Amino acid sequence: MIREEVSAAGYNKYVPASSVLLRKGCASPVISRRMIQTFVGLFWLFNIPFLGAGTSFVHVSSGIVETMIGLALIFNFKPKWTLLLSTCWSLLLWLLLLQKGTGQILSGQVLPLYGQAGTALLFCIISVAIWPAKKGGPSIWNERGVRLAQISLGVLFAAGFVLHFQVTYLMQQGLSQFSRIPWLQWFASYQGSGLSMIFAVSEMTIAVMFIGGFSLRWALWVSVVLDGVFWIAQLYGEIVDPLAVSTTSGLLLLAVLVSAGPKQWGRHNISANTGRPVLR
Repeated sequence: MIREEVSAAGYNKYVPASSVLLRKGCASPVISRRMIQTFVGLFWLFNIPFLGAGTSFVHVSSGIVETMIGLALIFNFKPKWTLLLSTCWSLLLWLLLLQKGTGQILSGQVLPLYGQAGTALLFCIISVAIWPAKKGGPSIWNERGVRLAQISLGVLFAAGFVLHFQVTYLMQQGLSQFSRIPWLQWFASYQGSGLSMIFAVSEMTIAVMFIGGFSLRWALWVSVVLDGVFWIAQLYGEIVDPLAVSTTSGLLLLAVLVSAGPKQWGRHNISANTGRPVLR
């Protein structure tokens, strides 16, 4: 299809409709940056009982700050300032206040896919990954943010590879704790060390792909499968447990995965018959 367009000099020229729509932003990922920003805002609101449980001044203040961040992200209020606050606040929680991230690293029983690296750390990564682009509106992805998400995931999976060699996970029953489903616990108790090595090799392969920036579709889909396995095995992050600390970890990791390759989940294409964007 050919469409008429006025050139900078004022003359009419005819160009393919697809190129016109591309410059107007129609040839864009199906999952927009604004969509993920809204989900992150909802995660902050949902996460309040888990990150800010308690009645002390510190915990009440945490709940207020997280509520403000969540609502601001949902309604797109000052997104850059809000994401900056989200990044700093989540990093502070991970490093100093809750001691659920750095405090567990030295425990000898940490696996990133299990959510033990800290929900706050994932909030920090996703807040930087969905930083708004300078031009194009709130739905446009920032290429630097996308690349940062890929590198962050690479580092996270590489850390998972190393942590699988902890003494706990080299034992026959080491991985049995990762599941809350009885039959999975039984299976992991007999094949724990072997499964741990399989996960280790898989995570290292994924890490190399993310950091190297190649075979991203394979890396993303295998990561989604691994994330889903661990999240479901924990009974959906133990969502019914009021004392659970990793309820949103699986969903947040999924959001980071989407941010690491927004074009890999589908894009708008141009219909040869109508000239309108369709899913590809």
